This record gives sequence, C-alpha cells and structure tokens, in this order.
Amino acid sequence: MKKGLRGALLVAATAALAVCGFALAACGESSDGHEHSYVWTDGTPATCETAGTRIGTCSVCGEQTTETVAALGHDWGTAEVVTPATCEGEGSQILHCSRCTETKTESIDPLGHDYDDEHKILGKRATCTEDGFYTIPCSRCTSTQSETIPATGHSWQNLDYKEEPTCTEPGLRTRRCSKCKREEDVDVPALGHTPSGNVIREDPTFDAPGREYYLCGRCWNECEEKVIPQLDVNTKILYDFTLKRTDGSAFSAGSLACEVVDVATGDVCERVTMRGGAGRALLLPKEYTLRVASDVKGFTTQSSDVIRPGNPKGSLTVKGSVIDETMPSGTRYSVGSAMYDVSFTTIDGVTLTLSQLLEEKEIVVFNFFYVDCIWCQREFPGLERAYEAYSDDIALVALCTQASDTAESIRANTIREFGLTFPFVLNTDPGTRALYSAFNVTGAPTTVIIDREGVVIDFEGGAVVDIDGDNYDAERPFRELFERCLAASRSLGETSAPAAPVAMLPGKFFD
Repeated sequence: MKKGLRGALLVAATAALAVCGFALAACGESSDGHEHSYVWTDGTPATCETAGTRIGTCSVCGEQTTETVAALGHDWGTAEVVTPATCEGEGSQILHCSRCTETKTESIDPLGHDYDDEHKILGKRATCTEDGFYTIPCSRCTSTQSETIPATGHSWQNLDYKEEPTCTEPGLRTRRCSKCKREEDVDVPALGHTPSGNVIREDPTFDAPGREYYLCGRCWNECEEKVIPQLDVNTKILYDFTLKRTDGSAFSAGSLACEVVDVATGDVCERVTMRGGAGRALLLPKEYTLRVASDVKGFTTQSSDVIRPGNPKGSLTVKGSVIDETMPSGTRYSVGSAMYDVSFTTIDGVTLTLSQLLEEKEIVVFNFFYVDCIWCQREFPGLERAYEAYSDDIALVALCTQASDTAESIRANTIREFGLTFPFVLNTDPGTRALYSAFNVTGAPTTVIIDREGVVIDFEGGAVVDIDGDNYDAERPFRELFERCLAASRSLGETSAPAAPVAMLPGKFFD
C-alpha cells in the first residue's frame, strides 16, 4: 500500500515538472524547454526616493516573478527666487519637485557688471605727455571703471638751425610742439658725404697702390676711397673688355672672337670670345689693345682703347659689313649677326642683292609671307602705308614661304588685292630658301631688318599689328619699328660723342 502511494506521488511530481518546468532551470526556461513569456502588472509603485516593484506572470505556465523598479528621482520644476543676485553678490532660489512635496534651495551666481561704453564720461583729457581717462558706469549698479586714454605724444615742427650740420659734424636745431607749444633743442645727425661727378682714379703702379675716390658735392673733400692693390710684374690680373658698334652703342648680341695684342711687342697673346659684347682674360700686367680675330667674317676693327694694367678695362669698336661670299650651308642668323651677301630674282624678273640694296638705302626689310596667310593679309595694308612713308630710306622685299604660291596667285591675291608696291620673290628662289633656313623661320608673317653695315638689328616673329576688336592696324607699329631701326642705322659710322672721361692722375708706371 505504502509502496503504491509512493509510486503515485512520483508520477504526479514528474508530471508537474513536465508542465511547469523545473524551478531551478537556468535562463528563464522551464524543465520542458519552453521559455517564460511574462505579462507584467504593477506591484508597489516607485516614488521619487523609494524603489517600487512589478510582477510578471508567465502566460504559458502561470509562474510568477517579481522585479524591482528604480526610484524615479525628483523632478525639479519651477523655481521661486528668494534673494535676487546682484552684480557682485550671489542670490538664492527654492526649487519644487513636480511629483512630491520635496523642495531644495540653491544659489544664483552673481550677474557681473554691465559697463556701458556708450555712456562713458570723460574724466581727464590726454595731453602730449600724460594719459587721460574715461569713467564708465555699470547699467545695473553704482559701480564704475576707468579706461585709459594714452598720451598723444608731441607733434614736432622743426624751427631754425642753431648750428648747421656738416658732412662730418652734427648740428643743433630747435623744434616746437604744435599742440602744447613746448620747445626744445635737438641734435641733427651729420649729413654724410654726397659723392658728385665721376670717380677719380689714381692707377696703381709696380711701386705703389692706386686708389679710387669721389669728391663730396657739399664739402669737396675726398670720400668713399677704395684702395687698388699695387701691381706685381709676375702676377696676372683680370682684364675686362667690351665691344661697341661704330656709333658707340653696345654690341650686345651673339659672340665675336677677338685677339689681345701686346702693345710693346705687337704679338697676339690671347684669343677672347666676346659673348653678349663682353669678355675677360687673365693676363700679365702690360698694355694691350684688342682687334677682331683674323678668321672672323663680317666684322673688322674700327678702333681700340689702350688697356693699361692700372685700370684694366677697355673697349673695341667694330664695323660690320656684308660678307662677300656664298653663305655656307647650315648658317644661322640672329640679332647681331653679320649677313652674307644674297641675291634674289623678283616675280617681275628684277635681280636684287643685299649689298646693292644697302648701297641705296639705310636699312633692308625682309618680310616672309604666303598668299593664304590670314595674318599676312591683316598686316599688308598697314605695312604698305608705312613703306610708302619711308620708301626713300628703306628697301622692303617680300619673300614667299610656300612653294605652291605662284607669281600669278601672288599678283592676283596679294599685290592687286592690297595695292602693294614693293617687290615679291617666290619660294623657289635660292635666295629666299637660303634666308628662310638661315633665320629658321617657323611661321608667317616674320619680319627681319638689316642695318647699313649688313648686321641683323631686328627680328619680329609674328604679325606686327595693333588689334582693336575686329580691326587690325599695322601702319603705326611698322612706322615705329622703321623709325627706331633707321635711327640706329643712321648713327653707324657717325662720330659718337666721347664718354665722360674717368679722371686720371699720372702714376709712376705711365708718366
């Protein structure tokens, strides 16, 4: 009997566990594996300071659980000011909880002063030497603060000298403040020397150093002296050479080989390549002259300075000329180059040579073009007008760059179209081809100008025109170009005004 009762109880307990789950099962699961699904209801309500509870009932098995609900905390809502804050003092206020009857008191920070710059009051004006100030009131209380007005400083006006300064001695003058009328005497620095005129040079010799100095334009005493070391017969010095054209202008383009000649022996002691019109050589201290190297073509020696070791600087004047030879293949011209003679046959059968043109005119102008070149067409009318104005002094020859342009197309589409009066040469002419290559013409129009000595003095790669919207005018720029080149060419061969001489005092070496 007891044995049967115990068995029944065991069966009933097993069934209960199967339905509700084992009470100690982890992770909210029952012993049969289902997960609790709680429906929550309020237990004890939470207050501002006390925690509450809520009760969950499993919708599957009916098991219940209880959880704690955190205290709500006070909700400090409205504030009641008890003591208002001032600019410098704290205030206080009472805060009321919106959920319960609790209150708390807290402080209010001081407001700080509100100084109003718009209503500041001048307390004291600034003077030349003393600060002034403004008084600025607070808009909330009776407090004030000061704002400094910096001293203005004197505004000096110079009066007469009591003692005039000199080049080496300071002076003394009175000055007066235009605001406070204060007067005081102040030192005036020495003026210092003012060099006037050219440098005065005493050449060094083998016995004594030389010097360079100026005379002061105020006191006429020597100033800015520079000592030039004494010469040593066995020590080479640097000689500086420059090139000039026959009009005295600088020869600054290209390069030119020159020879340095010992005056005493007549021997050539150095060959110098002058680049950009200047060159140097390290030589023993002797007298030298310069001359164009014997193998140079197109330039000859016009005159040379005697260049002395005490002042080792001098120039060589060169004269250009058309080279009376056939231009070698591969020749390249640039501004400053002497030209080989060249001949052309125009489309009208007239033969022209560069040397012949230069015998008749001051300058020769070559204009490279082709018939369909739009910029050539824009350039031609103004070029013609400028040529007509200067035709007594210039020779203008148009050289065609396109082999396809014929004499007939040039006459019809260029000469008659624009009313041109200067001669034209075809591209097939050997002279045209030679100059086209030598000047390395890369586009049209291109204008080249040769001076009376057969030297290239201008190269214009591109149209010489003024552009104003859709209007193109070549007359004014060509007139200016011709006038400038004519002036330079006309001056060649004229006696140039001598340069202002360097003042020389005799030394022992060249008495």
